Amino acid sequence: MDHAETAHRLAADDQRMADLIRRNLFAEALATGRDALTGQGLTIPDGPPPDPEPRRLSEELIRWAATGSAEEDARRAGDAGPLRDAVGRVLARSVQAAFLGGDPLAPWLIRLAVRLWISEGPAAGLAGALAHVNFVLAGHGDYATGDTILRRLMRFTEILGTEPDLSYTRFLHTVSAAPFTEPFPEAVAAARAVHESLTAAGDPTSAGFTVPGSVPLLLEYGDDLAGYRAETDRGLAFAADTGNEPGRRNLEVHRQLGAILAGDRDDFDESALTGDGGTTVFGDHVMRAVAALILGDEPALFRHAAGAADLIPSVNSLATVVPAHLVRALALAMAGRAGSPEFAAHRDWLDQRAADNPTEFGHLLPWLRAEQARQAGDLTTAVREYDAAQRAADDRRRPWHQAVIAERHGRLLLAHGVTHTARLLLADAAGRYRRWGAERKVADLRAEFGVEPGEGPAGAPVPDVDLLAVLRAGQTISSAAGLAALAHRTGEALTALTGASTVHLVLQDGGPRLLTGGGGLLPLDDPAARELLPLTAIRYADRTRETLAVADATRDDRFAADPYLTALPRCALLVTPVGDGALLVLENRHTRGAFSTPRRDTVALLTGQIGVSLRNALTHAALERKVADRTRELATANARLAEQVGTDVLTGLPNRRRLASADGATAAAMIDIDHFTRYNDHYGHLAGDACLREVAQAISGAIRSGDIVIRYGGAEFAVLLADADEPIARMVAERIQAAIRRLGLPHAAAPAGVVTASIGVACSGTGHQELIRAADESLYESKRDGRDRITVGGTPG
Repeated sequence: MDHAETAHRLAADDQRMADLIRRNLFAEALATGRDALTGQGLTIPDGPPPDPEPRRLSEELIRWAATGSAEEDARRAGDAGPLRDAVGRVLARSVQAAFLGGDPLAPWLIRLAVRLWISEGPAAGLAGALAHVNFVLAGHGDYATGDTILRRLMRFTEILGTEPDLSYTRFLHTVSAAPFTEPFPEAVAAARAVHESLTAAGDPTSAGFTVPGSVPLLLEYGDDLAGYRAETDRGLAFAADTGNEPGRRNLEVHRQLGAILAGDRDDFDESALTGDGGTTVFGDHVMRAVAALILGDEPALFRHAAGAADLIPSVNSLATVVPAHLVRALALAMAGRAGSPEFAAHRDWLDQRAADNPTEFGHLLPWLRAEQARQAGDLTTAVREYDAAQRAADDRRRPWHQAVIAERHGRLLLAHGVTHTARLLLADAAGRYRRWGAERKVADLRAEFGVEPGEGPAGAPVPDVDLLAVLRAGQTISSAAGLAALAHRTGEALTALTGASTVHLVLQDGGPRLLTGGGGLLPLDDPAARELLPLTAIRYADRTRETLAVADATRDDRFAADPYLTALPRCALLVTPVGDGALLVLENRHTRGAFSTPRRDTVALLTGQIGVSLRNALTHAALERKVADRTRELATANARLAEQVGTDVLTGLPNRRRLASADGATAAAMIDIDHFTRYNDHYGHLAGDACLREVAQAISGAIRSGDIVIRYGGAEFAVLLADADEPIARMVAERIQAAIRRLGLPHAAAPAGVVTASIGVACSGTGHQELIRAADESLYESKRDGRDRITVGGTPG
C-alpha cells in the first residue's frame, strides 16, 4: 500500500474516531487510534501507560518553546508529506478521546507528539496533537508557556495554510489558553470564529466543543443571562444536528442554570446531568456550585465545590477551573476554614492567574481577603476589601461577581447592626441581579429583606456613611495599647465622626464600671458616677441589649428624672452594646436628634472593632495585674527562701550560712552534745530530733540579747558573742552548760545519766572564721579531757 492510500485510510480512521467521540464512546475511539498508530510502527501502550513524568514533559516543552520559531518550523516541514500529516491527525484525535474520557494515556500521547516533532521534524498534522500542551503545562500553573507554544503552532499552520490543522490549533488555543491570558470578549469572539472554520474544514466534532468552552466565559462577563442562554441554545442545537453527545452533556448544565436563575425552573434535573466523562462531571459540579453560591444554598455549595475541587488536577486547562477555585475558596471561608492550607492553595492559584491576566482576575484577591477578614471578625478590613473588590469587579464587567460581592457586603453590615447602609447594599445587589436577568434571586432578596432592586447603573446607591473615615478610625482604635489609650482614641474618633460631645465606655467585667479617661474603672454605684453619665438610660440599654437612640433624653419620660439629666437643657443620647456586655455611650448636649441614621450606622461599623480592642485591652490589663501579682509573690517567696536557706529546718536556729552576718563578734563558743550518737542509737532518731530542739531552746535562752546562736551541724552549736572579753565569754558558756543540765533529759548511755554538753570558748582571732576554728580546738580539748566541761582558749575550766 503506497503512502497516499495509507494516508487515505488514516483519514478514514480519524473520521471514525470523531464519530465515536460524538457518540460518547471515548474508549472505543482511543482503541481505534491505538490500532491505527500501531500500524504505522508506533508503540502505544495497551492499558495503563508508563509514568508520563509530567514534570519532565513540562521541562521539555519549556525548552522547546525557547528555541526556534514558527517560520523555521515551516521551512523544516516542507517535505513532511500527507502520510505524516495523517498520522499526526490520528494522534491528535487520540489525545482528544483520552482527555474527554479521563484516560491517563493523554499526557503520554502528548509527549509522543513532542518527540516526533523533535526527532522527525515538524508536520502540519502533528501540530494538533502538540497543541494539547496546556493539558500538561496547566497542571503546573504555567499557562504562559502554553500560550506561547499554541501561538507558535497557530502561526506555523497559518504559514502552511493547512486545514483542519490551522482551525484545530486555534480551537485548542481558545479553550485552553485564551481564557487565562486574554480578555474574555476576545476569547469568545475567537471561539465563535473557530467554530465556523472547523465546521467548514469538516471537523464538526471539534466545532461542537467550542461553545462549551465559550459559554462559561459568557456567564462571567456577559451583560445579561439572555445572551448566555442564547449561546447555550445555539450550542445545543449544533450538538443535536451533529449528534455530538458529549458536547450536549457539557451544555445541559448551562441550560438548566440559566433557567433556574431566571426563575423559569425550580431546580436541576439530576437525570439529565448524568455524564460519563470527567469534563462533564466537573462542569456540572462547578455550575451547580455557582448556582448554590448565588442562591444562598450553602450545603449544595459545599458539596459541589468540593466535588469540583477533587477533579481540578485533571482539567486544569479548562476555563471553568477558575470559578472552580473561586467557589471552593468561598465555600471554605463560609465554613470557617479561611485559615486552612487548602484555602491558601486556592487563593494562591487565583493570585497567579491575576498576575497572568489582571484584566479578568484582578478583583478576586480582594474578594477573598474580605472573606478571610470576615471570618476572623475583622470588620474594618472586611469592609475595606469588599469595597476594593466591588470597584475592581465593576471595572471588569463581571455581573454576577458584582452582585454577590454587594450582597455579601450588605449581609455583613446587617449582621453588625448597620441596617441603613446594609439595606442600600442589598438593594444595590438586587438591582445588579435584575439587570443581569436573575429574577429568581431578586425575588429571594425581596422575600428575605423586603428590598427592591436599586435603580440606575451598577453601584449607584452610595452609602451615607464615609466608609474610608470609618476604616481609618477603626485602625486608630485597633492600635490602642491599654485601657487609657482605648478610652482616649475611641472618644476622639467618635467625636469626630458623629459630633458627640462626650463618649463613654461602660464595662460589665467585674460589675458595671465606667472606664475613665485615665484607664481607671469607676463602679456605677459610686456616687461620683451619677455626675458623669445617665445611669437610668445605661441600665435600660443593658437590660434590653439593643441600641438605644434618643433624640432628647431630657424630654423622654423614661429618663428625664435621672439626676444627671435634670440639670441639662438638652441631651441627644446613643447607647449601644459593643460585645462582652460592654456599652458605648455617646451624648450630644448641643443638638437634639444629633445621632441620625448615618451616624448610628457609623457607630455600628465601629462597635465590632471597639469590642475586639476592649477585649484585648482588658486581657492586657489582666495580664499586667497577673504579672504584678506574680512579681510580688516571687519577691515574697524569694525573701522567704532566702530566710529558709539561712535557717535550720529542725531547730529554727540560723545555720552556718548565717556566719557571714556575724563579723562583729569578739568571742565564740562551740557546743557539742555529749555521746549524741549513743543517744540516737538508744532512743531513736525522732527522740534525737526532739533532744536537739530542746537543747537549741536552752542555748537560746542562756545567751545575751546581742549574741547569735547557730546550729553548726549534727549535734554541734556555735555561739558568736559581741563585745565580750574572756570573763564574759566564760560566764555565757557556764550559763549554757547549766541550762542544758537543767533540762534533765535522760541519757542512759552517758556517764551522767542525763544529757550534757562539752563547750570550747575562744576570745582571740580576727573574724568569725578564726574564732570558730579556735573555739573548735578548745571544744576538742573539753571532749578529750572527759566531756561535760568548758575549755577557754585551751585552758579547761
